[in-house]
Amino acid sequence: MTGPDLGRGTRTRPSPLLAGSTIADALKLLLSVSAQRGHALSWPGWPRLAALAGPLLPGRLVAVTGPPGVGTTAFVLALAEGAALDRAPVLVVSLSLDVEEVLARLLVPRLGNPSHALVLLGDVPAAQVSEAAEALARDCPALFVWAPGVDERTGVALSERVRAVSQAGGDRAPLVIVDPVQSWESDSSDAHSWTRLRESLRQLARPRDGWPGACVVVAGQVPESGLDEGLRLVLRPSLDSGLTVDVTRNRLGGRGSVSFGLAPAAGRLWEE
Repeated sequence: MTGPDLGRGTRTRPSPLLAGSTIADALKLLLSVSAQRGHALSWPGWPRLAALAGPLLPGRLVAVTGPPGVGTTAFVLALAEGAALDRAPVLVVSLSLDVEEVLARLLVPRLGNPSHALVLLGDVPAAQVSEAAEALARDCPALFVWAPGVDERTGVALSERVRAVSQAGGDRAPLVIVDPVQSWESDSSDAHSWTRLRESLRQLARPRDGWPGACVVVAGQVPESGLDEGLRLVLRPSLDSGLTVDVTRNRLGGRGSVSFGLAPAAGRLWEE
């Protein structure tokens, strides 16, 4: 018995089942991902964390988690503003705070006030608030906040918003922040809920023909194996009232810890 004749120049047509799985297909994807390194989103002045965690590339799924009240919202809003200051399109999907409270938190560092509550309570002159808001809009022209109602929390609605934000930002890959992720669906204990959410986020993150991809950040109570993220940042309070960020999972860099100073009421975070 002889084997198949592979040396006669005979070329067979590959099965349709193999479409997209050839070395040439993989090379095209690899080169596309490498090209996206030039479109990495900026960390907000956190060089040690940036060096440890690696670039915020389109296609990356990032989890920011920690105990309630540790400062995850302050962290991701600082991340959002840092990317927006670099002219990247950013969508903050706020599931626990109204749009006006998110805006107040973003404005506090520009107002020099100790708490966003003072802005919400009207204790800051309206002219000062308007001036700070105009400066924020000027510095971050593609920063958007969406606080969807329960009926709006679907993969289709999220995809439509993200694509609109990308288009508003010149068709660049956006940064998408979902906070707190456990509030996306009413029954977050349902395993199927997490599966649907994970697939929606992975589809948004993945670059492909006609779509630049997105860097997706989910914050809050993220199960250890819930979203299959490539980068996991665990926030924990430190003894000096600051914050420690542990990089516990990272497919594009190392693992370790970075210490931060934290003034959550004033919306400030800084590396120590």
